[in-house]
Amino acid sequence: MRKKIFYTLLLSLMVLLVAPAATAQQQDLQLAREYYSQGDYEKATELYSKLINNDRLFHAVYPDYLKTLLAQRNYKEAEKLVKKTMKRYPGNLNFEVDMGLVYQASGDKAAAEKQFSKLLEGVKPEEVIVLASVFMQNDLFDLAERAYLRGRQLSGDPSSYSQPLIALYSYRQKIEKLIPEVLNLLQTNESELGYVQSRLQNSLQEEKTPTNWRMN
Repeated sequence: MRKKIFYTLLLSLMVLLVAPAATAQQQDLQLAREYYSQGDYEKATELYSKLINNDRLFHAVYPDYLKTLLAQRNYKEAEKLVKKTMKRYPGNLNFEVDMGLVYQASGDKAAAEKQFSKLLEGVKPEEVIVLASVFMQNDLFDLAERAYLRGRQLSGDPSSYSQPLIALYSYRQKIEKLIPEVLNLLQTNESELGYVQSRLQNSLQEEKTPTNWRMN
């Protein structure tokens, strides 16, 4: 009975000690975001550099911290942050792409291309859609196209990934690529005629009124 009371008191004490610390960290995170939005990157960096070591807050801190470092053109620290994160979460394509984005932002086009090419060459069939999506989220549409075409190569099916490619070409108004891809899809699957007609119609509408990226 005494042990039970002791552990209950110990647990209560731990809660009392941890709760204020967690609240303070949340407040620091909000403050860091405010500093960033105001362009006070040095103060934001000071807070983010401490918060990044908190496992609970890591995923909330990381993207803002990386943006802050890039805004200061502190490419060495940005590279260190991403490399450390890649080791922490091996195989995560978001962070792998971030590495290429850091190189790109620093003006090292060769290193960026090397990083992106490595991802494309090493992508697994089940990762193709994810990789292409990450590229598109970062407005790397040419690389998204390369990801789909790499997936097609891996599958051995000349019509695989036709739908996302058609959506991509439609959005970007790449008519010279859209039409051949449409014909490619219909040659292997005539039942996709309705989808093709919808995409072509959307393409004409988007040409008149640009819209945000969408896949459907």
